[in-house]
Amino acid sequence: MDKNEQKKKIMLHNVKNSLGVILGYTEAHNDELITKEELDERINEEIQEIVSMIKDEIYK
Repeated sequence: MDKNEQKKKIMLHNVKNSLGVILGYTEAHNDELITKEELDERINEEIQEIVSMIKDEIYK
C-alpha cells in the first residue's frame, strides 16, 4: 500500500470515529443526558473537525 492510500485510510478511520462520536451524543440526548443545545453544539464541533481534517488533506 502506498503512502497516499495509507493517508486516505487513516482519514477514513478518523471520519468514522467522528461519526461514532456523533452517534454517541445523539444517544446521550435521546437518553436525556444532554440538552438539545449541547447536542447541537457538540455535533457542530465534530463536523468542523471532519471538515478541517478533509481540508487539511486536500490542501497539503
